[in-house]
Amino acid sequence: MENDVNESAAGEFFFRKLPGEEDLLYISIGTGIGAGIVLNGKVRKGARNLAGELGYAVQNTQFTVDRTQPGWLESKIGLDALKNKYPLSNQEDISAVSKRVVSEITDILSPTVANLATQLDIKLIVLGGLTMDLFGPDLFRALDKSIEQLSLMESDVQQSVCEDPGIVGAAVLTFNYVMDDWLGENAF
Repeated sequence: MENDVNESAAGEFFFRKLPGEEDLLYISIGTGIGAGIVLNGKVRKGARNLAGELGYAVQNTQFTVDRTQPGWLESKIGLDALKNKYPLSNQEDISAVSKRVVSEITDILSPTVANLATQLDIKLIVLGGLTMDLFGPDLFRALDKSIEQLSLMESDVQQSVCEDPGIVGAAVLTFNYVMDDWLGENAF
């Protein structure tokens, strides 16, 4: 079993045919908020498999983390939180609140992404997920501009190019796992 955002990061990395020494930061904005981190061509999970759990990023010192509940970031801009704050039942509703939602997501998410990219020294940032699909180019442009403005170094913010990065990534990671088992090497 693998984290779905890690699978998406592996799928984007594979689909883009990036060289094995490249890095990629995949940000998924949807029901949850997460990051898939690929460093030197390998998905990084962390010692406790928590690397990239952006939903638990905290920008409010009054917030208390409860591991059974959504984290601070997810409680602010996760899809469920947005649906509760902005009841979106049809395309007209989405259009009416789109600018406010895009602004809110950008203001809350871009500092976290810029900080993570800087701390890990990753240039390529890929944005994907249900919320990216829902708010499309407006959200992408706003996040791209804000992340670039907040980053210490130049960032290359791009939209997901793989139609189903999670499925592609699951296949790639499974294949690599089997190959590692057969060959006794760490392929990805």
